[in-house]
Amino acid sequence: MIKQNIPFILIFLFLSKVGFTLESPRRIGKTALNSWEHHRKLALNETPYEASKSYPDFSSVGALVSTDGLIGTATLISPKLAVSSAHIVKNSFKDHPDPKDWTFTLADDFERATQETKHKISSFKIHPTWIIRQTSNLPLGDGDLLGVDLVLVSLEKAVVGIKPARLPFLNQELIGLNLFHIGFGSLVDGVGGEVDSSNSKKYAGRNILDRSIESIPVKGLREEEWGGILAFDFDSHLNDSNALGADQPTIDNLGTGTSSPFPVSLESSTAVGDSGAPCFLRTENAWRVHGVVSYGSDDSTYGDVTIFTRLLSHMSWLRESLPSWSNAQMVGIGNWRKYDWFGAFLPYENGWNFHYEFGWFYSTAQSDDEVWFWIDGMNWLWTSFVYYPYLYSNELKGWIYVDPDQSRFSNFTYFNYDSYSWSSLQSNQ
Repeated sequence: MIKQNIPFILIFLFLSKVGFTLESPRRIGKTALNSWEHHRKLALNETPYEASKSYPDFSSVGALVSTDGLIGTATLISPKLAVSSAHIVKNSFKDHPDPKDWTFTLADDFERATQETKHKISSFKIHPTWIIRQTSNLPLGDGDLLGVDLVLVSLEKAVVGIKPARLPFLNQELIGLNLFHIGFGSLVDGVGGEVDSSNSKKYAGRNILDRSIESIPVKGLREEEWGGILAFDFDSHLNDSNALGADQPTIDNLGTGTSSPFPVSLESSTAVGDSGAPCFLRTENAWRVHGVVSYGSDDSTYGDVTIFTRLLSHMSWLRESLPSWSNAQMVGIGNWRKYDWFGAFLPYENGWNFHYEFGWFYSTAQSDDEVWFWIDGMNWLWTSFVYYPYLYSNELKGWIYVDPDQSRFSNFTYFNYDSYSWSSLQSNQ
């Protein structure tokens, strides 16, 4: 039997009427075959779940906590910017969120977090269509059903030492991909229900992407204002809870499709308390945040469906707020940053940057996956996180290889595959 999915905001109203506190329904659900220890180790990237091609790095995921007890999850996508769900901060209880009432805590347990892991918030940028739908459908709106439930959280200071999560790049999500999600909240057994209502630790789980809806048309709104959604269901080890299977009724805007009834290793679900929690998919050779939890069913037991706001549907809006080199990690020395693939560099606002290996270069890169940059004496070069230290030279019309052991500051040493010889450039200081 399919349980009725209820938007999170409606659940908030219901809970307030029956006397529950707002944070009590936070939860993550697991199957009877898994232990909480493994879900916890996964969230911490502890053995055997170290960040790799098999598992995302979850260090960019933190708790969004208000002074009056509202809690959600957010993900760092640049040193001073996180993404989450709009309904956490703007809902039927909060219409104009005050940034001073909230903190973004990058800790594994937000109740025991140190001051160094608590980050003050300077502003919220709520998706305009979420505001439109709330205005036209007072008091609640229905943005969650439309895939526009997004907010960008700007921090007062840059986060140091944590690599921001990658955003989607080009390709659409493929049904059947492994999906990882992570969040804070009450713990729920898929069979029996809630087992720990006071949990403040970070837990993670795995599922399979069952639905990807690129665009949900809305009469009266421009196409660029439409949203998209992603979804998965919570399968039982008894194989009897396939809510998104081909023989089941359609749910909200998810349309028809198929879904395997068999749970994967570390199968889990999310619900109210994991609002804003990311879903990581491995696309284009990297783990990327493709969605944030918007809503789902209300008890996280078998058969539940989790629905995410699809980020690929909103990349133009997201990029408006992203700085250059947004995915680069702050290293804690001045404004120096580093990519795991491009190395350490010092960016300047005028577009000039100083790279540890090849000195001065010009670029205002907006993508974290590829970059065009200019070096004096070499002109324009292109590379990406897949190809570096191989670069394509626009002037040579061919590929070169940068020797990371020989290249330092003004001594740019490279191998020219056209002439099949080594060269050294010392004029870019």
